[in-house]
Amino acid sequence: MSYPERKRKRSRWSKPHSTQNPSPSLPDDVLLSIFARVSRLYYPTLSHVSESFRSLLASPELYKARSLSGNTEICLYVCLRCSTGYRWFSLSRKPDQTLTYEERKSSGYALARVPIPGGSPNVRSSSLVAVGSDIYNICGSINKASSSSSVSILDCQSHTWREAPSLPVELSSISASVRDGNQGGHGYSDSRKNSFKVFAYNSKEGRWDHLVGLGAGSFMLPDSYCVIDNVSYSVSDGMFRWYDTEVRRWKDLRGLFQLPKFSAGACVILADYGGKMAVLWDQLPYHHGFHKTIQCAVIALERRTSFVFREKSCQIWGKVEWVDDLLTVPTSYDLVKVLVATL
Repeated sequence: MSYPERKRKRSRWSKPHSTQNPSPSLPDDVLLSIFARVSRLYYPTLSHVSESFRSLLASPELYKARSLSGNTEICLYVCLRCSTGYRWFSLSRKPDQTLTYEERKSSGYALARVPIPGGSPNVRSSSLVAVGSDIYNICGSINKASSSSSVSILDCQSHTWREAPSLPVELSSISASVRDGNQGGHGYSDSRKNSFKVFAYNSKEGRWDHLVGLGAGSFMLPDSYCVIDNVSYSVSDGMFRWYDTEVRRWKDLRGLFQLPKFSAGACVILADYGGKMAVLWDQLPYHHGFHKTIQCAVIALERRTSFVFREKSCQIWGKVEWVDDLLTVPTSYDLVKVLVATL
């Protein structure tokens, strides 16, 4: 065989495969059925595959399919404040499989940016609460000298904000919370400085109902507190505690040996993560730098009962399931709120 013939034969085998027709794409209804069975932790990665994938993952039909198949799950959202406004993130799986020894020790989780058309309205920690697949921004004014009655809702399925019925009165020192499965707004009315008012939102009627007889002490809890399975937990100066209602005192939460020490001045936020405790904090650099990390730990909780001198003693132990760096941000960013939605 001559040299030109060998060259022609080799070139025939070197044709790029990209010129071949790819296999036909699956119909949308088939893709929706597949997506409905995939954990939502993978949705941020899947949304980068194509525009059609991104559209299907944000469609109401997908969440109807998830609901019908009983495949709902909890999703952790994080709000950060920066110089240009507010940015939202959700817990997701990392898109790549790491191979090195150090990377194998990673939890495999990261915070993925949530694209919100039109951006986010002004929020603050005490004005945000998650109920079902919605996050309510029951907006007391950012300026403490004034009040507000406006309410907006972030739909965690479509990641869009919409307006909700306003509160009947303007409130200052707002605190939003969930009580008996209902979202509420609580605060002081400007018309009477010592008048604490509590409202619960009736989603079926689309109105706010004034609740009488509830005091301020039941609601004004900072983010260093959370309630999990009717037990109150708190963190202060790196010490985790829980409130024993039988003896009416705070007790240390035991067993958190794998939890790293928080840096001085770190903002630590607790949240109920499906019966477990999610702990998020900003870890400042040991040396002066321009970036810090948002870290997270998920802690499983176990109640243990023992008898000391024939007296019953109850303790709660925590087991750190995983702890990891989720995001690196400029030191100017502030950790505002951690919320858990059900989707």
